[in-house]
Amino acid sequence: MEQDAVDSYIRKSRMTNIRRELYYQWESSVVIPKGDKQKEIDSIISNALRKLKANGTLQAITQKIHHPYIEWQPNEISW
Repeated sequence: MEQDAVDSYIRKSRMTNIRRELYYQWESSVVIPKGDKQKEIDSIISNALRKLKANGTLQAITQKIHHPYIEWQPNEISW
Protein backbone atom coordinates (compact mmCIF):
# COMPACT_ATOMS: atom_id res chain seq x y z
CA MET A 1 0.00 0.00 0.00
CA GLU A 2 0.95 3.62 -0.21
CA GLN A 3 2.92 4.05 2.99
CA ASP A 4 2.54 7.82 3.39
CA ALA A 5 -1.25 7.71 3.17
CA VAL A 6 -1.56 4.61 5.33
CA ASP A 7 0.90 5.85 7.96
CA SER A 8 -0.99 9.12 8.13
CA TYR A 9 -4.26 7.24 8.70
CA ILE A 10 -2.68 5.03 11.38
CA ARG A 11 -1.35 8.10 13.21
CA LYS A 12 -4.60 10.06 12.87
CA SER A 13 -6.62 7.11 14.14
CA ARG A 14 -4.05 6.37 16.86
CA MET A 15 -4.15 2.69 16.04
CA THR A 16 -2.20 0.34 18.28
CA ASN A 17 -3.58 -3.03 17.22
CA ILE A 18 -1.71 -3.15 13.93
CA ARG A 19 1.83 -4.04 12.91
CA ARG A 20 3.52 -2.47 9.93
CA GLU A 21 5.79 -4.46 7.62
CA LEU A 22 7.75 -3.48 4.54
CA TYR A 23 6.42 -5.71 1.79
CA TYR A 24 7.81 -4.16 -1.36
CA GLN A 25 8.98 -0.82 -2.67
CA TRP A 26 7.42 -0.11 -6.03
CA GLU A 27 9.13 1.94 -8.69
CA SER A 28 7.22 4.87 -10.10
CA SER A 29 5.96 4.43 -13.62
CA VAL A 30 4.51 6.47 -16.43
CA VAL A 31 1.49 5.22 -18.35
CA ILE A 32 1.54 5.97 -22.06
CA PRO A 33 -1.54 5.42 -24.19
CA LYS A 34 -1.26 3.10 -27.17
CA GLY A 35 -1.78 4.61 -30.55
CA ASP A 36 -0.16 6.62 -33.30
CA LYS A 37 1.83 8.88 -30.98
CA GLN A 38 2.96 6.19 -28.51
CA LYS A 39 6.61 6.15 -29.65
CA GLU A 40 6.79 9.95 -29.79
CA ILE A 41 5.33 10.35 -26.30
CA ASP A 42 7.59 7.61 -24.93
CA SER A 43 10.65 9.29 -26.44
CA ILE A 44 9.77 12.74 -25.07
CA ILE A 45 9.09 11.44 -21.55
CA SER A 46 12.11 9.12 -21.51
CA ASN A 47 14.49 11.85 -22.66
CA ALA A 48 13.11 14.30 -20.11
CA LEU A 49 13.45 11.74 -17.29
CA ARG A 50 17.04 10.94 -18.30
CA LYS A 51 17.95 14.64 -18.20
CA LEU A 52 16.25 15.16 -14.84
CA LYS A 53 18.00 12.09 -13.43
CA ALA A 54 21.41 13.15 -14.76
CA ASN A 55 21.32 16.56 -13.08
CA GLY A 56 19.77 15.35 -9.81
CA THR A 57 16.43 17.11 -10.27
CA LEU A 58 14.45 13.87 -10.54
CA GLN A 59 15.65 12.72 -7.11
CA ALA A 60 14.75 16.08 -5.58
CA ILE A 61 11.25 15.81 -7.04
CA THR A 62 10.63 12.19 -6.07
CA GLN A 63 11.87 12.71 -2.50
CA LYS A 64 8.97 15.10 -1.99
CA ILE A 65 6.52 12.46 -3.22
CA HIS A 66 7.96 9.12 -2.09
CA HIS A 67 9.42 9.15 1.39
CA PRO A 68 11.82 6.37 2.32
CA TYR A 69 10.47 3.57 4.48
CA ILE A 70 10.91 4.32 8.18
CA GLU A 71 10.62 1.43 10.61
CA TRP A 72 8.14 2.24 13.38
CA GLN A 73 5.35 0.27 14.97
CA PRO A 74 2.04 1.73 16.15
CA ASN A 75 1.87 -0.67 19.11
CA GLU A 76 5.14 0.81 20.44
CA ILE A 77 3.78 4.36 20.63
CA SER A 78 1.78 5.70 23.54
CA TRP A 79 -0.63 8.09 21.92
